[in-house]
Amino acid sequence: MKEINTITTEEFQERVHIWHMLIKQKKKDASKAFLVELEDLVTGLDKPDNIFYNLMRSRYHLLCNERETAFSILKELRKDIDNAADPLRFYFHYFLGMYYDRKHEFSAALKEYELAEELSRHFTDQADEADYRYEMGTVYYHMDLNSKSLFHLEKAYHLYKELPVFKEQLAHAEISLGLNYTDIGFYELAEEYIHSGLKHYMELKLDTYQHIAYHNLALLYKKQRMYEAAIRYFNQVIAAEPPFLLESLYHLTESLIQNGKLQEASNHVAEGLQLATKLQNQDFIHRYNVLLVTHFEVGEFEEILSQAVHYFLDNKKDHDIPVYAKLLANHYESISNFEDANYYNKIALAIMEKKN
Repeated sequence: MKEINTITTEEFQERVHIWHMLIKQKKKDASKAFLVELEDLVTGLDKPDNIFYNLMRSRYHLLCNERETAFSILKELRKDIDNAADPLRFYFHYFLGMYYDRKHEFSAALKEYELAEELSRHFTDQADEADYRYEMGTVYYHMDLNSKSLFHLEKAYHLYKELPVFKEQLAHAEISLGLNYTDIGFYELAEEYIHSGLKHYMELKLDTYQHIAYHNLALLYKKQRMYEAAIRYFNQVIAAEPPFLLESLYHLTESLIQNGKLQEASNHVAEGLQLATKLQNQDFIHRYNVLLVTHFEVGEFEEILSQAVHYFLDNKKDHDIPVYAKLLANHYESISNFEDANYYNKIALAIMEKKN
């Protein structure tokens, strides 16, 4: 039996599997300690074990938000991966998909996840499958493909329920399910899942994720036009100044506008646009400019809406396009410019058909 620095190949592989389990549980400190231990054992690895070890290194760096380090490892592995065993090829495409996912390049992420899915019969345990299903489901959610997202997230949810050590991941799956059900109008089910996720975050004392859950509850109430409840939750989130402050501030502003509180909303528009500009967040710069021109008559309507539509089209971010394109189409119809009205109606329709 081959030995690697006094331990057998089988023992080394078992340690890497344990390391991967810690990574999936998002235990950064324990994962780092395991990496340090494994680094002393990698001399003399055969090619399959070397590939396996480096794949898990890439996964570790993704956990630590060191995306480019992870990508450089995967790029180095690409020359050997086609001839590797199927389980290693699964991890390669899966982790490369995660890299693109973390960069919000969802089409590229989906391409890699689908390549991984072709090899998914090689799941070694429930945790691997739950992890993969969750990641796949969230990418479909970001692409506004709710039915496909729900298919994978429901699988992840039921798998995580059978794995008590994955309580945080269970909560993430519940929140993601709640977001999907919010989008398709299953509001009671959405509220049930989000509250369950919030409960788990509270039990785990995960403050940032608690605020994410509050934000998502506010979105749920906003979608139902329960603006007072939405405003209350958004204000609670904004007071904590979370990393996603800009998004909460934008949805608070929209809720205030819909609730008829235009003066308060105008203050938040100025604050939000200033923050978006500081962060160089072009998505929200366009969104705030649209709010200004549609509700406060600041700016040139056709120019701002057209710029927003084409910006989101160029960047393949479909979510806002149907609303903005329809606003432009209605505007052009009102002034009997039917050629431009037809152009923007076609854009809105094409995006809606893609979602369905």
